[in-house]
Amino acid sequence: MRYSLQFLKKILRWIFSIKILEVAQINFLKHLDPKILARSVDESLLSPYGTFIRQGSNEGLLNRLNLTENHVAIVFGAYLGDSIARYRKKFDCVVIGYEPVIEFYTKLLDRFKTDPKVILYQQGVAHKKGTQNIYLNVDETSILRSDFSKSEIIEMQSLEEILTKVQKEFNDADIFIEMNIEGAEFDILEKMNMTSINLKNVKSMLIQFHPFVEDFQNRLELIHTKLTRNFYLGVNYPWVWEFWLKK
Repeated sequence: MRYSLQFLKKILRWIFSIKILEVAQINFLKHLDPKILARSVDESLLSPYGTFIRQGSNEGLLNRLNLTENHVAIVFGAYLGDSIARYRKKFDCVVIGYEPVIEFYTKLLDRFKTDPKVILYQQGVAHKKGTQNIYLNVDETSILRSDFSKSEIIEMQSLEEILTKVQKEFNDADIFIEMNIEGAEFDILEKMNMTSINLKNVKSMLIQFHPFVEDFQNRLELIHTKLTRNFYLGVNYPWVWEFWLKK
């Protein structure tokens, strides 16, 4: 069944005029052409995710990143590799993906087996090296979600050691970090040493915070205060993506 643009506009205005729950907005917007959204809905009514979609979604965000082919992009929480593919296509830079779950890692190996600029590790990132239970639920897989019934033991590598290795292997190239690790970002960023020499080449970070961890709002505010010592917040879709750039 086909609908006219006028009809879709009326439906959209009604939906957002009553400010439906954000989860419903997300499910609805995932299937909506951003061009229709841009012409139909007052941005003040949108959730952060709705604004993200209206401003071009991942493609719009890519256009605001300051990467070149000379950067090294590190993707923590590579999952099935969509972010890796976007960075390779848009910037032609080296991309290093960290994905600890064997099922997802195996799919990454197959997806990028012919691309020499993609380097993959079956590891998670943490404040310190070790092993950890991870609880499995497709793209919500997390070390913090023990309410999920399936789990496996994964290897964790420290952020400091990862950055040391990258800087050594790539001759102090500029580093971009994407971190989408389902709540574990709080612990890592809270404990990150902002004066560490390992941060000197980290020029920008794209972080997705997850509001299901304990005391998430206060913890986020403290992390923001900490990050602003060295970085400034260039793009902010709260609880969707934050893009931080080196001052």
